[in-house]
Amino acid sequence: MLEALIEVWMEELAAGGRIEIQNFLVLEVREVDRGENAGQLLVGGKLRRAPRKVRQVVVRVSRRLRGRLRNKS
Repeated sequence: MLEALIEVWMEELAAGGRIEIQNFLVLEVREVDRGENAGQLLVGGKLRRAPRKVRQVVVRVSRRLRGRLRNKS
């Protein structure tokens, strides 16, 4: 059952969606534009241009959890 849930979440994130587990955390995909000079990557011993736009998964804790964590310290 857990594997099925993770599979659904992976499909949602791959489609650029957002997952929110209420009062716990938020997972979302952001597209980052690195600009004109994105740099280079070493792939198989050869330098290749890095892609200008990349997608990153961002994890944020909920406000409620963040507040509880601050009160514990």
